[in-house]
Amino acid sequence: MAYIGDIRLGDTFDIKFCTVTTTGAPTQLAGSPVISAYVGNSTTQITAGITLSVDFDGVTGLNNVRVVATSGNGYATASNYQLVITTGTVGGTSVVGYVVAEFSIEARSALMPTTAARTLDVTATGAGGVDWANVEAPTTAVGLTGTTIATSQVVASVSGAVGSVTGAVGSVAAGGITAASIATGAVDADAIAADAVTEIQSGLATAAALDAVDNFLDTEVAAILAAVDTEVAAIITTLGTPAGVSLAADIAAIEAQTDDIGAAGAGLTALATQASVNTIDDFLDTEIAAILVAVGTTLQAEIDGVQADTEDIQARLPAALTAGGNMKSDVLALNGVTGSAAALERSAATIVTGTVDDTAAAPTTTEFEADDITEATADHYNGRIIIFTSGAMLGQATDIIDYALVTGRGHFTVTALTEAPANNVTFVIV
Repeated sequence: MAYIGDIRLGDTFDIKFCTVTTTGAPTQLAGSPVISAYVGNSTTQITAGITLSVDFDGVTGLNNVRVVATSGNGYATASNYQLVITTGTVGGTSVVGYVVAEFSIEARSALMPTTAARTLDVTATGAGGVDWANVEAPTTAVGLTGTTIATSQVVASVSGAVGSVTGAVGSVAAGGITAASIATGAVDADAIAADAVTEIQSGLATAAALDAVDNFLDTEVAAILAAVDTEVAAIITTLGTPAGVSLAADIAAIEAQTDDIGAAGAGLTALATQASVNTIDDFLDTEIAAILVAVGTTLQAEIDGVQADTEDIQARLPAALTAGGNMKSDVLALNGVTGSAAALERSAATIVTGTVDDTAAAPTTTEFEADDITEATADHYNGRIIIFTSGAMLGQATDIIDYALVTGRGHFTVTALTEAPANNVTFVIV
């Protein structure tokens, strides 16, 4: 038997096979021979579109079968077919039932072109070419891993999250990032490094930072003092005479006020000392430690509770399993083992034994006959299981798809085996 392959619906193809006698001599297929096509496990024979030519090209025993596999002739896609001799003899012996070829129609190929005989553009490394204008469902998202977008292309907007940016951003045009382009909450606490606050505190606590603050305050105070001196000079010029007891007394009073400003400046400088920063840091350490202790206490309590529940289950489980006094007998009773012998005795009455016989037809992976099974009712064993009990098939099992009595022998059609059973192999039907 030859497998032609997976063809397209509507194809026409030819197959050849040779008919021989038991001695192996090529002999003409006679007796008004007919080749029929079976689809799957259907018993309907298709003869339309099948042309048989015996002794093809004048060669004795050579036969040619032409099949026109159109829907009009009864063929369909996603189907498997076998070409079988349904009428004919060779050397006076019937050869009905011989399978000469097998084929399928669009049932196996994972990839077929829309137009027959078209080829697929494949690169030197085996990659299939892609026609971007003919991509299936182009409105859906397509992952372009490793694809570079040209600089002339513009992304209007990004609605989903951007996973990460591993390369450097070349540049952002002036005004490219504005207050309006950053939504409220776009940058949240999760977007700031966990140690950002620590880094800021560390930066503020450095000597350089403290010097910068001190210099700023000194400059501001000096400016205030200069302004006061200017105002005092202007007042003296305008008044000409002291407003108080004497000009010296007025100047002393003003100087006292500037001393207060200086004292205030010194106080501001004191706030930025390392001691003040250390005080704030110690406070935060204390608060965080307290929170961690509270969380740890609660978590440990939960773990202790789970452990107690587990120990309680372990204590109760053995008592429940051995309530009958013997764990093994309890389990056997639950599973009905005590009644298994009676069940086996009942099932033995329905087991049928048989032996494969190749007298009328050679066994195949899907069909074989038994001369010691003569049940006349068609489909009698359909749905039951065959288990082989000898030979190379020992232990293999399959289900019966179809049963019929053919020329006094039980004819079985089964789900395909790994190999054809040999003659005289024994089996049971359960």
